[in-house]
Amino acid sequence: GADARVEVDRKYFVEKYEEMMYMLEELTKHQDKKLKEYEKTNMRNLHIRAPAGAGKTFVGLHLMLKKMGEVEEGKVLFVASNEAMAIFISKWICTRSQARDIDRVLERLHLLFVGSPDSRICSVKIKDSLLVTSPTDEADAYEMIVVDEAHHIYRTDASAPVKALRERVEGLMSMKLSKGLVLMSDVSQSDSQTRLYPKDDIHEMRLEEVIRSTKRIVAGASAFQISDEPDVQASNPPQCNVPDGS
Repeated sequence: GADARVEVDRKYFVEKYEEMMYMLEELTKHQDKKLKEYEKTNMRNLHIRAPAGAGKTFVGLHLMLKKMGEVEEGKVLFVASNEAMAIFISKWICTRSQARDIDRVLERLHLLFVGSPDSRICSVKIKDSLLVTSPTDEADAYEMIVVDEAHHIYRTDASAPVKALRERVEGLMSMKLSKGLVLMSDVSQSDSQTRLYPKDDIHEMRLEEVIRSTKRIVAGASAFQISDEPDVQASNPPQCNVPDGS
């Protein structure tokens, strides 16, 4: 018989993922409990480990936004699998920030992602109502560095661009250019590979309660994940129109 061909609209999945992320307003009781346990340790660094759908990215972003609220002038660095995810997170920060001056919020946010020229740190700015990235000088120090998809970035067999990004983060930490490191890793993607996770002064938080795990969200999230296959490229997210701050 005739062959059947199935096509997947990845942009639709990404839009649904984006929509669900923006709906997240508060920590769940489980997330809040785990976060309070971490705060009692007084440890500088945190590793959030959780299965898909448990909200590890939301917890990491919650910490980053909280830090930006506590320190008026300090900068934070978000490390992403690709530029699409970096821009998505920038938009999330703009949407959730209560500051009226969105430009000022963005000035305090630096990005580092696989594919940035020479693993350069980037700034993000508003241009024609869209968020765009461009290389910039690293900050004198970062109040916090947040690393998404750490289970890929810290693999021993990571591709050259991913390894370069990891070494850049390690360099910032070794030079004491960060006051705190937050790693976010997916335990559902764990395998026999050894990970080169930092071990000093780091608390491991395990989130066990899956709050959202529909096929559409998982598929949307996969569009932002790293692939070690050279011919696989992450899809671009829908255009990121900047909120007006109202």
